[in-house]
Amino acid sequence: MSWTRTELQSGILTVQVLYITDLSKVQYL
Repeated sequence: MSWTRTELQSGILTVQVLYITDLSKVQYL
């Protein structure tokens, strides 16, 4: 499988969103 630039960017965005949601969960706790 070859990774295209858009696929890498979308993957990074997904990781950032999950990371931000995890931080918000920790803050609410």
